[in-house]
Amino acid sequence: MTQCMLQETQPDLYAWGKLWNRTTFSLPKRKYEPIAENLQKGIEKIVPTITSSNILDFSEFLCSVAHLVPQFVQKTVRVLLPIYQEYFKKDTSQALYLFDFDFFLRICGINLLGEYKPSKEQRKTAAELVAILPTTEIASTISNSLPRDWQQFHEVMTLIGQYDLVKAKEIVTSIDLTKLADVARDYWNRPEELYHICRLLQIGDDKTAYRFIEINQNSIQVMYPFLVMSAPQFAIKKFNEGFPIELVSEHGYNWEINSYALYKLIETDKIAAGKIVSSNLPSVIDRLNSVSYIDFCNDGCLDFLQLIAEYYIDIYQTIISELNLEKILCSFEKPDMPLRQKKQMDIKRHRFLELIAQSD
Repeated sequence: MTQCMLQETQPDLYAWGKLWNRTTFSLPKRKYEPIAENLQKGIEKIVPTITSSNILDFSEFLCSVAHLVPQFVQKTVRVLLPIYQEYFKKDTSQALYLFDFDFFLRICGINLLGEYKPSKEQRKTAAELVAILPTTEIASTISNSLPRDWQQFHEVMTLIGQYDLVKAKEIVTSIDLTKLADVARDYWNRPEELYHICRLLQIGDDKTAYRFIEINQNSIQVMYPFLVMSAPQFAIKKFNEGFPIELVSEHGYNWEINSYALYKLIETDKIAAGKIVSSNLPSVIDRLNSVSYIDFCNDGCLDFLQLIAEYYIDIYQTIISELNLEKILCSFEKPDMPLRQKKQMDIKRHRFLELIAQSD
């Protein structure tokens, strides 16, 4: 297959990558070695032909064959760093879409859907990619972005923040908040998009995220958990003015955000935070009674309950008395759970039972 690919004057690297992937992905690993050796030789011949014009297609090819030659793919990406650097500067807005699900997973070792432990080679590659990302161009791109871009740019900023917080802050503090606020003006009732731009700003600089919320205060209709965690003082001020504050959202934000929002409120003003918790009692109880397995994949839900139990025991007892405990306990299980995952869930289930006991 390598020979056929190389015989083409301008091979369609994306298509060839998908062909390699579909014909080899189900093979047992013991059969990889003869294929991998042949594939590596093919990649070595293609590398000199890669420019900023075809680096996207080649990146997709590398993602498709990374299961066959993972370390070689990592080294190839690092060899091509000057090309990537040129590509990122040439059209930053489009280039940031290079970081799709497969590139994050196969090259950077980040699973956008959940837990994943990157290899040493993936961490090295990710750090070197972050190092060549152009600070000024990215800040300008975000300043002029549209809401449809915000999720993608949030994911890229998450990568940058993981490997270089200084660069993340430089980018965020260089963003033109006036321009961004103008674009966001009609989206404060659409939290799905708004969440991503606010989280992007917070990754780089809390103060900038707070300023962005203040600039848009006349457009805000509800203080969602991700806004509360960025601007707890502002949230308390708005609550005292009769403004609705959400501690648990129907829009699918995870419990880690909910619990952190509550933590920031308590840290800012314990008494006011208690009043906000009381105002959210019906939604908190409804949300807890509708939890599923996925709600316990991280510690956010349990942390949320722990905070209420620790600071507001009367409110906590009210919540527990209204819960369908039998249904919630079933949420810690699912069919065909791997042993490692089952052990983790057993620990969380035990912690939940301990929390329930605190209400007695």
